[in-house]
Amino acid sequence: MDMKKHILNVIRKYMLLLLLPLMMAACEKVTNVTGGINEDYEPVGVTVGLSVSGYKNQERTRASQILPGDMGNEENAIHNITVFQFDGNGDDTNPLVVLRYINSGLDALVLGLMQPKSDPDKDQFLYFVANTGDQLQNFTGVYGDLKQKLISVNDAGIADGTMVMTASLVTTINALQPIQISFNRKLAKINVTCSIADGVNFIPARVQLRNVPKALALGSISSIYPMGDANNFQNYLSVADNIMGGYTWYMPENLRGIGTATDHRYKTASTAPSGQGDYCTYIELSGLYQESGTSKLVSYKVYLGGNNTNDYNVEANRIYNVNLSVKGVNEVDSRLTVVTLPEAETPANCYMILPGTTMVIDMLKPPGTAVPASGVDYATRVGSASAGTNNIKSIGIVWQTEDTPDGLIQDLTFLEATGQAMFKATPGNTGNLLLAAYSEPEQQGTILWSWHVWVTDYDPGIGDAIGDVPGGKVHSISADGAVWMDRDLGALTATPGKGTTLGYAYQWGRKDPFPMSSNISASVLRPLYDAKGKYLRSGVAVEERNSAGQLIVGQSISEPWVFYTNTVTNHSTGSGYWWGGNSINIYLWSDGVKTMYDPCPAGWRLPTGTIVGKMKGNTMQSWSGTDYGAYYRGTSWYQYYGYLLYNTGTIGQTGQTGVYWSSAVRKMYQLDQYHTNIDGGGIRDCDYGFIGRCIKDTTGS
Repeated sequence: MDMKKHILNVIRKYMLLLLLPLMMAACEKVTNVTGGINEDYEPVGVTVGLSVSGYKNQERTRASQILPGDMGNEENAIHNITVFQFDGNGDDTNPLVVLRYINSGLDALVLGLMQPKSDPDKDQFLYFVANTGDQLQNFTGVYGDLKQKLISVNDAGIADGTMVMTASLVTTINALQPIQISFNRKLAKINVTCSIADGVNFIPARVQLRNVPKALALGSISSIYPMGDANNFQNYLSVADNIMGGYTWYMPENLRGIGTATDHRYKTASTAPSGQGDYCTYIELSGLYQESGTSKLVSYKVYLGGNNTNDYNVEANRIYNVNLSVKGVNEVDSRLTVVTLPEAETPANCYMILPGTTMVIDMLKPPGTAVPASGVDYATRVGSASAGTNNIKSIGIVWQTEDTPDGLIQDLTFLEATGQAMFKATPGNTGNLLLAAYSEPEQQGTILWSWHVWVTDYDPGIGDAIGDVPGGKVHSISADGAVWMDRDLGALTATPGKGTTLGYAYQWGRKDPFPMSSNISASVLRPLYDAKGKYLRSGVAVEERNSAGQLIVGQSISEPWVFYTNTVTNHSTGSGYWWGGNSINIYLWSDGVKTMYDPCPAGWRLPTGTIVGKMKGNTMQSWSGTDYGAYYRGTSWYQYYGYLLYNTGTIGQTGQTGVYWSSAVRKMYQLDQYHTNIDGGGIRDCDYGFIGRCIKDTTGS
């Protein structure tokens, strides 16, 4: 070795010793990859400068204002980096030499790398990833493997609230040679603004970014990415507040290719590259269009890409500015969907909907007869279509039983001008959810009212149907003078021994369902999820109430997920009330009429005390110790899956007992494995959670 190289090597080693404390302070985790080559390397400290490049088209697309959703300075913030050194010049087969995760000292970074002993001037490939936290610190493999690593993003396009960025460099490792790294963002920025032409009567309801990749790849994998599979895509949550003010989203790269349209009006899924139409990203603006006394739901779909005609590629580190200009309803425009609003459903607290169908509910109409004693006036609390008042500022899902991002309903839209909500039940999915109206935008403020949405194949109708109906049966039982559904409220089947045959519990007088179990013989509360399929909790939330605290009905409406317990009342007398130690609200479920608190769908109601009294003493038939239930009069199956205890909100006597409410205050009917005869009309406390089963709402019932 000549004297010059010797001197340089001594200098490098000396500098590394001096810089070692700084390197250790900056590095949270260091992984030196073993396996055949590290013995041929020696550590070298290299000064590294970090910066962030501008968007590729930033100068000519500069936004005139900062829109809601914009990350601001976070677009350029580097919070942590993961550094990969590969032996070679960036080929996919280059092996990993060293991996470092660093989350401090980034402003004056001295990076510990590896220099080949035998050839100090051999090229090394450095790959930097910013803002992924420590999730890459256990990586092993070659560079081709790293390129295919996926980073999941949330429904705002952000990974852990930060901007994912990458940078790469082919260089030699030399302590005397500082390196500069310029990061590129791995997300595209979408700025959308809206405008409505003068004289056009269009009321925007929501704007949404759809067909967005769920994850970003660290490297370029192919010209078409991600793979065309519905599981690789998501729809961002719709924006319903201040739509005209605009919004900003961030999204991973979505490369779909070049289509065939020659005019912006025809840039649709049908003119996208072959086989890619279902996976191209688009913005959908929906709203109410009124013309000549006719109201129509109008949706505009604007597909993103490098131009307004045939490019469907959304590239990372680019800005896409989109103005949605509504100039009227031109049905020649292929991007436009016009739907005449279906008739709103008859108001109720529970709506049954078939998967794949669309429903409109009128939130400004009370779901039943008023109950003045409850202290709640529906028009004052929620609003009134006839009076022209509307206190609802947003709507949303409180909980659902479906644990997938597709959820139970799609395209949830609130038409503020009419006070109506519109949604489509997701094809192929069944289950239950609670939909709420809020006093403030973005599902904030007070819950004004809530509705149970029962997504099911069962369609009992409200006409004269008896016997077989779509998805099940309707039973006419002359002995008690009622026409019954063949299943409990919220149940998805009526098949003995199935978890899907389990329904929901209610505290007497309350309109909202409480999930119990999905297991016919286990006291395990059912898991619940939010609108995006994220786990919330299992079963009910519990809040203790007693005779010393007066709980007004309005509070229970604002807290439809809370099960109010009572540990003070003497329960042997049946005097326990979830609203406190008085009987003022004994008319919440009136025994003579379907009230605004009745939990059944339109055309149905809870059975009266008279009907339940007629059931007393009747024999349950064909008890099954395997299926944990029995038949009533040889027709309706009753699953004995217990009830919610008044003092804990937990499940009691699963697989042994079934207890059902009537509309008469505190009156229930009970079935259990120990007695063949029904206990009909017995008295129990209102703060128990008993099951609901509906009868047809007919005169004289």
